Amino acid sequence: MSSRPTSVIIPPPEEIVVTSKRVACDGGGGALGHPLVYMDMGEDDHVE
Repeated sequence: MSSRPTSVIIPPPEEIVVTSKRVACDGGGGALGHPLVYMDMGEDDHVE
């Protein structure tokens, strides 16, 4: 067996353009979601 590590390709994060500085996220809902959270960008132009 080879001892070389396998490569895992990680897709870039989803990018959603909004006009508001405050956004909400529920993680997509369903079993894989999370409780609704609000994120405030403040002076920045993005949140992670």
